[in-house]
Amino acid sequence: MGSSPKWHFPPRSGGIDYVQNPSSAHFRDNPIPKLVREIVQNSVDARDRDLAGPVVVRFQSTDVPGTLIDAAQLALHMKACLDRAKTDGHPMVEETYRNAMTVLNQDRIPCLRVTDSGTTGLSGSKWNALVVQEGAVQKHDRGAPGGSYGIGKNAVFNVSRLHTVFYSTRFVNGRDGRVEKMQGKATLMSHPDPSNTGSSLQHIGFYRGDDGSPILTTDIPEFFRLPEPGTGVFIIGFDPRSPNWLGEMTAAVIENYFLAIHRKELIVEIDSGATDPTSITHETIDQLFSEYADGADAYAYYRAIRDTEVTVAKRLPRIGELGVHVSIGLGPRRVAYVNRNGMLVTDSREQTVNPLAPRGKSLWPDYGVVVTPTSDYGDAWIRTMENPSHDAISLQQLFDEPARQKAGKILRDARRVIKEIIDRKAAIDRYGDISNLDELAILFPDELDPDRRGNRELPVVDLTLPQERRGHQPEPPGPEPDPPSPDPDPEPDPDPPDPDPIPDPPDPDPSPNPDPDPPPVPPTPNPGSSKRHPMGSVRFIPTGDREAVVAFTPTGDPGEEILFSLVPQGGERDKLDRINLLSARIVDGDHKVKVADGRVLIVPQSASRITVAIVAARTVRDLAVRIG
Repeated sequence: MGSSPKWHFPPRSGGIDYVQNPSSAHFRDNPIPKLVREIVQNSVDARDRDLAGPVVVRFQSTDVPGTLIDAAQLALHMKACLDRAKTDGHPMVEETYRNAMTVLNQDRIPCLRVTDSGTTGLSGSKWNALVVQEGAVQKHDRGAPGGSYGIGKNAVFNVSRLHTVFYSTRFVNGRDGRVEKMQGKATLMSHPDPSNTGSSLQHIGFYRGDDGSPILTTDIPEFFRLPEPGTGVFIIGFDPRSPNWLGEMTAAVIENYFLAIHRKELIVEIDSGATDPTSITHETIDQLFSEYADGADAYAYYRAIRDTEVTVAKRLPRIGELGVHVSIGLGPRRVAYVNRNGMLVTDSREQTVNPLAPRGKSLWPDYGVVVTPTSDYGDAWIRTMENPSHDAISLQQLFDEPARQKAGKILRDARRVIKEIIDRKAAIDRYGDISNLDELAILFPDELDPDRRGNRELPVVDLTLPQERRGHQPEPPGPEPDPPSPDPDPEPDPDPPDPDPIPDPPDPDPSPNPDPDPPPVPPTPNPGSSKRHPMGSVRFIPTGDREAVVAFTPTGDPGEEILFSLVPQGGERDKLDRINLLSARIVDGDHKVKVADGRVLIVPQSASRITVAIVAARTVRDLAVRIG
């Protein structure tokens, strides 16, 4: 390189006067999760398909000498921004640049170093799309990328007090062989030239050579060089704006990329510098979910793809085939769309942002569903309807009305197919004689199945609950079943009108011939009997001599107290009125629980299924009991 690199802010020359960069506003809330989504997405998009191994993304909290980024020269531009903010009366902007000056005056500046491997690097026009151009859409040569270096790249600037990022890449091409280059970028505000020329400078500046070219090969400082092909993003003045950024980052990785990790296509390593590095792999993701995101909806989706076989839906126009994983009995009653690169895009119940989500039926048990296209062309078509933040699918992203109508019809057909698959799976759960006890997986010892904890089908009995007061006998069950409860999540179909609409078929009328094995009908109480028991679909499973698990679905309102104990049945009924309980803890969720007078008192915080582990004062193994 002919001269030493330095910071270059071009003259504004009467152009737009920027006070704050509006592109980064999309990512100011929850900056760490959005940073993770954008950074990892760009890496999995750039997978080198000629390599067999996974993409590896490494986050490392470190620091960099101020001299390595020419902090003294950058400080002159920061000072010019600070002076302008004072003069123009922008107190919030003034505070931003005052903090930046404090960071630049340090000998060593905090830095988040993010590098990847197993990728193609920023070859061809990808370098300019990410580093130099604003809002550029960069298509990849193969596959169906989730991102395109549009505005998502601005997520990195929101965790930098200096709004400054350095980029580095290494790749191989046939013409030049190995290529390495590096360049810095600062996104500030339009400001006076610190050289006192009287001119105004643009808000974006670059750290590069005098000729405008990036810094190449051996001129790159060792801190920014990559040991293998890939991309490096160095966030200077790293400010996570969270005391628990390590936990937030870990949770964001596993909640957004559980499918890619499970498929062994992605490994993420996080080194905060304060603790041992966290390695997120297909082997550690189970434990990390328990530590960082046990109650997250994504845990149910992960268990769906981990524990169930994929159902391949029939081929549809433009989409092709869909792979559908359905977990019945557990889950947030949502359908998650995950793209081909393994990133969760949306799991909303609103069809305006998740048009693959069918309306839930009131008779469906809890469920978690993951839907993924099986072809790149299907994934690419759905991607045309993703919003800029890549967390919603909307027909409104299509500019042409005929295209929106045609897409709406295809998506309705896809939704209908997914609904039929859930219907079939729900029927198996409702009428089958075995149930998958995934909700209790953490309570079973590893010896049962060391490779897949808790993924065993065990005989389960739904307990009949007493519905009469003591001394009142119930009448025989009537022939009429309970009326179905209203759908808790009714949603209108927001699809635009279709010139040739095919409405979702209505649920069929009940067959005149009843199901061969209909669900039990609760007895009708005598006059004066108590109200309906507040616990439905109760399961009691001993896990030790005096330990057991009770799982049930609250049937009352959230906040309505539930009090229960264990009452012996059969030959033990006359020997003991009830079994005192010593302790209880909630396995899943944040419901309030305590033990009083030998009984368990639970205050449900929602209508979701509750699993509680109990310890009794006497043995419960091989003992017939009822919940009383």
